[in-house]
Amino acid sequence: MPAYTSQMDYGAIATGTDGDIVVEIGILVNSLTVSATREKKVFKGTNGSTAGLRFQDPLLTFDFDGYLAALGADDPEDSIAHAHPGTSVGAIANYTGAIYGFDPADGILVLEDPSRQLSNEELGKATAKIVQYPFVA
Repeated sequence: MPAYTSQMDYGAIATGTDGDIVVEIGILVNSLTVSATREKKVFKGTNGSTAGLRFQDPLLTFDFDGYLAALGADDPEDSIAHAHPGTSVGAIANYTGAIYGFDPADGILVLEDPSRQLSNEELGKATAKIVQYPFVA
């Protein structure tokens, strides 16, 4: 009798093309929100109406929410679940190609606002934000 599996795929399915979220190191990702933003500067004319717009400082933000994969010796200290805020992240498993015109090879990725919630009733939860600053070398 064949072993049971939670998922069965047939045919050639490229990773990341079907909307699946990839597990990040240290976090079993439950949800991921990706957002692209720019600061907006409005220039007013002498009559008080908008005469010009400038959109600057593009950022790509990844907000992860999930469960802690491990809290023991097997979990690497440089994982997203354990890294210090402000740590430069080398790569994100969920960011392998261009998103909203941003390229993973541009600038740096920085871990911001990591947090965790521990409970006696369920697995530990973790959230993290990783921001791409495309013009920082």
